Amino acid sequence: MSNERDRAPKGGRAWIAGVVLILGTTVAANFYVMHLAGDDPSFAIEPDYYDRALHWDDELAQRERNARLGWRAAPTLDAASAPGTVHVRLADAAGVPVRDATVRVSAFPIARSAQLAEATLSPLADGAYAAPFPVQRSGAWEVRVEAVRGEDRFTSVHRLDVPAAGVQAR
Repeated sequence: MSNERDRAPKGGRAWIAGVVLILGTTVAANFYVMHLAGDDPSFAIEPDYYDRALHWDDELAQRERNARLGWRAAPTLDAASAPGTVHVRLADAAGVPVRDATVRVSAFPIARSAQLAEATLSPLADGAYAAPFPVQRSGAWEVRVEAVRGEDRFTSVHRLDVPAAGVQAR
């Protein structure tokens, strides 16, 4: 009787190895797909989007303050020289340059929205501000401007088309 048991096929463990192999392949494929999805430079999530949604009323109030101030920002991105430059011309409703403001810019190319860059600009003359800025690619960019002078705070969002050597605002 023991001879019959010894002659029985030993494939009883082979199906376990097959199941483990299939599950392992599935897990490895999932990790690979997650890596591909997370490594895509054209995909980005808005930073603090949930917090921004909770404070949407603050965003609307800031838009009202912007309208009352009447300030206008005219940003440009220059890709002609490495690393590039960001310029912002800031004026009030009458066209008078806004001087002595702290101006910050955050911008990213639309095609690579994960490549967010930020800078605090230095004042030049006549309401102009500038700073070195990593403009690595041409194409559509989103530029967010924040200007603070005393108690006044102004924000604006712009879409720019950056050609290989300069910029045109839309």
